[in-house]
Amino acid sequence: MNPVTPNTSSASTGTPSDAKKILLKDIGAKWGKFSEQELGALKNKDDLITQVVAKYSIDKTQAQRDVDAVMKPDLQLPPCGVPAARSCLSQRRGRAAATFRKR
Repeated sequence: MNPVTPNTSSASTGTPSDAKKILLKDIGAKWGKFSEQELGALKNKDDLITQVVAKYSIDKTQAQRDVDAVMKPDLQLPPCGVPAARSCLSQRRGRAAATFRKR
């Protein structure tokens, strides 16, 4: 089972307790039908998905995508090392073009 732990860059700078508080706040903002007590009782990611399906009457696949979106990092360094605010796509294209020209 996947524990309900945040995967956000803002959360990674604090303690695990702070990170969980940030994640629960994000979950509460996305799904307003959850009470604070319900949010605090969440055990793991699968439990959250089950609760979203029950409260919002949506398909489990859609709930999974929505939960994944909330739990994704806010800012992540792409493999090329360029901050996410700037795209490294052009660098990748340049490498691909250079590789293609060599052949």
